[in-house]
Formats: sequence, C-alpha cells, structure tokens
Amino acid sequence: TNWSLTYVNYPTRILAKSSKVIPVMIVGMFVQGRYYTKLEYLSAFVLALGIALFTMGDAFDSPRFDIRGLILISIGVFADAMTANFEEARLFRLHQCSQAEVILY
Repeated sequence: TNWSLTYVNYPTRILAKSSKVIPVMIVGMFVQGRYYTKLEYLSAFVLALGIALFTMGDAFDSPRFDIRGLILISIGVFADAMTANFEEARLFRLHQCSQAEVILY
C-alpha cells in the first residue's frame, strides 16, 4: 500500500487501511464459512459508506487522486484480509499455535 501514495494522498490511504474489517468479513465468509450478525454487517456498511464519501470528496479536491492508487490500496487490503483469515484458520485453529509462535515463525 505504500506504492499507492504515489497516486493518492496519505489520509485516503489511512482510511482505506482502516476499513480492513470489510474484506476480512467477506473473505471469512468464503474461506472459513463464518457468518456475522446483522449489526456487524450494518456496522461494516456504515464504515464503508463513510470511507466512500470521504474518498469521493477527496477526488475533487486533491490533485494527487488517481484510480490506480485505489486499485493498489484494494489489492493490499485484500491481501491483508487473506492473511488474517489464513492465520486464524490454519495456524490458530488447525495447528493450535499460540500468538507468540505465530509472531516468531
């Protein structure tokens, strides 16, 4: 996601990275078969709406806003979501590793 700073400004990058909960939920549904409550879905939707409104406002004011930056950020956030779900499914549940073992290895 650092590469995306070439195309978008820093606040847009930070807000996109802070919305990582949405891709984690989506990937978790497909990878782990996990389901969430309606309130959790609503919270994720409100978060996404706020980020989208901020980003659209920034698109008109910032000369450094480019769709390539959003694509790069999206790829990075999706990779983070895959990593989080992989760690939970394979390391914590299957192999029953502790957090210290995951960090060290």
